[in-house]
Amino acid sequence: MDKMKMFPYLLVLILAFYGLPLLGSDTGFFMGSLLFVTPAICFLTSLAFTIKNNFTWYFPIIVAILFVPTVFIFYNSTASIYIVFYTVISIAGCFAGYALLGWKVKNNVKALIAHFIIVGVCAILLMIFVATAPLLGKYISHIAIRVPLAVMLILSYVYVGTLLDTKVDKKYDFLAGSLIAVIGLGLWLYTYLTTGKILVNFPDELRESWIPFNFYYAPFTMIYFLLGIPMQPLLGLFTNFIPSLLMGIGLSYKRSKMRNPM
Repeated sequence: MDKMKMFPYLLVLILAFYGLPLLGSDTGFFMGSLLFVTPAICFLTSLAFTIKNNFTWYFPIIVAILFVPTVFIFYNSTASIYIVFYTVISIAGCFAGYALLGWKVKNNVKALIAHFIIVGVCAILLMIFVATAPLLGKYISHIAIRVPLAVMLILSYVYVGTLLDTKVDKKYDFLAGSLIAVIGLGLWLYTYLTTGKILVNFPDELRESWIPFNFYYAPFTMIYFLLGIPMQPLLGLFTNFIPSLLMGIGLSYKRSKMRNPM
């Protein structure tokens, strides 16, 4: 393949590997970057590259090679484990991209599959955060980690929209995430009816009932957390329509690019 096609994706990784550490000033920031932001960038970059350029077996190896010097520049030998970690994350992203590339399915099904992939990534990040909360809890509030990660999660849905089929009538662009919304609305309605029909000022003792819904929308649960927005049932209701909106924006952008090629 043309190696120049790989360059934009590698540039993103280089900026993440070598740029993020320059923003940090303490151990907590570095740990948060290593455990949260960088893995997400590795996965999504590998996913995007594979979808656009097909499966390339050596892409994860290049990811690992790019990261190696940072162990000696910014960290110490204990950070060498992240070489393996990011390689595995990159491989997972490549296989996820290859799966999406190979499935010839309707837009709403492809959107649902992509949603579950993003949910899986967020679930991993959330579990890492919970496990490291005693050490990193006070550092995750750093705006240099919170805002970029929230923006990246939002853009991941817009990007999914650019992968959808433009052969469908454009009036359906913003319905691409309809399956996501139908499942989400079912979860929301069931939980809403069984927890007293409370839309705002939700009591803490009933929050456990909303765990399935919040997990289904883990990317947005994480976005709200990162931006300091309290999760309420009313906000959850509107959340059902956000994935389809973002994917519709991505699909509309793809159509405009096709009409006006560079």
